[in-house]
Amino acid sequence: MSETRRRYNEEYKGQTVKYIQEQTKTVAELALEAGCPRQNVT
Repeated sequence: MSETRRRYNEEYKGQTVKYIQEQTKTVAELALEAGCPRQNVT
């Protein structure tokens, strides 16, 4: 079973880090938006 890895551009990554640093969104919220599997979110 092979999954295609998602690729995120630098702008997306930077915005995600900004959300975390400013605490406007939780890591779990960002992971959900990015489509990360639930077991990968801690």
